[in-house]
Amino acid sequence: MLAAGALATLAALIAPHLGALAPYKPLILAAGGLGWAVAAWTVAPPPRARKKKAGPDDDVVQDEPEETTEDEPQESPGTLLLWHLITALSDAESVGRAGLHLDVVLASAIENGLLPETTEAAEWRAWVESCGIPVAEKVGYRIEGKPVTRVGVRIDAVTTVLGMSPTALLTARSQALAGGGPATPARPVGETPLLPPAETAPETPVQTPAGAPVPAALRLLPGGRQHPASAPSPTLSQGSAQEAR
Repeated sequence: MLAAGALATLAALIAPHLGALAPYKPLILAAGGLGWAVAAWTVAPPPRARKKKAGPDDDVVQDEPEETTEDEPQESPGTLLLWHLITALSDAESVGRAGLHLDVVLASAIENGLLPETTEAAEWRAWVESCGIPVAEKVGYRIEGKPVTRVGVRIDAVTTVLGMSPTALLTARSQALAGGGPATPARPVGETPLLPPAETAPETPVQTPAGAPVPAALRLLPGGRQHPASAPSPTLSQGSAQEAR
């Protein structure tokens, strides 16, 4: 459109002088055609590049799938459930509570998909005890400002069993996963566990007779005897849990 308008304007300007320009008619026509071509080329869209078909001799580079590390150990459902309990105790420890009610941990475990909704409180308690975590009949703390006492786990009792507090155990686990090495060296069964320098020595830990199965809670210690398959099943029945003890 712009080119046509320009040519129309040019024609109107030179119309009175056509007689004098008659000898130059071929040059004028050639220049007009060239100008039209240039204008059309300027406003035309750029040509699309043709897609080249891959021939039999062309190397086709395909995205290689990401390598998966099959050697990385995956924790069993029972071990994940036990870590969930330790984490809940650490949270209670951080707010200054003496312990945690078992039904609170059971509800959070069900909410996180670690236990089925049909898990009974007695079955859950038997499983916790089978892992070497002592259960107290009365654990009291305030909930929404009101003192509540129910069956639960005391933090000082867990600290005695593990040789370190739940928070210290989680810290040691994070250091071990980050490649910093275990915070607590491996120890033979029955010996007093070593404590971090900042940790106050708890009461004498529970001794495990030589040759007896190591409780699942002690297998959580970095450098200890943890094995995913040896952690009790989260759906362990009460009778089987008592036998596992």
